[in-house]
Amino acid sequence: MSKNTPAIVLLGTMVLVFAGCTNSGPARSYKDKAERFGMNVPADWEQAPFAMGAKVAFLAPPGPSGFNSNINVVVLPATGIPNVEALLAAGKKQLENLSGYTELVAEVVTHSNGEKACLIEADHTMIKTPLRIKQYGFIHNKKQYTVTATMPTAEVGKWMDQMDEILDSFIVW
Repeated sequence: MSKNTPAIVLLGTMVLVFAGCTNSGPARSYKDKAERFGMNVPADWEQAPFAMGAKVAFLAPPGPSGFNSNINVVVLPATGIPNVEALLAAGKKQLENLSGYTELVAEVVTHSNGEKACLIEADHTMIKTPLRIKQYGFIHNKKQYTVTATMPTAEVGKWMDQMDEILDSFIVW
């Protein structure tokens, strides 16, 4: 893994921090044929015009805090990361540098798409609004895929079910 890999994933994870998830009706399918991944996102979520290291990012309408909960996907070469166990260790190390980091879950799981994945769920206070992240990391076709949901911790009860639906719809091929 290059020295910049954790910083790039962190940047992708935090890219939309300053940019609220609603039960917003039907989903639309997003597919990135070049990077070979896809997911379903709510129809009223906006694709971010820039992603600062992420291949794609989607913003929910602003929530009560004024924060746009979001989903983003970072794709990097899996250089030096042979498996999801190594990806989990690298992800934990990277996230532990966040201010106010509290790990809730960090384990290797079988994702709903059938792929082995690392799952990290944590809270942090890197910005004024305390945030919850939930991310899955995959190693597939010599690439590292990290899909991250970010939302205010005060709004987890409102948004997590929809975030889980989006995260569960993520596929790589």
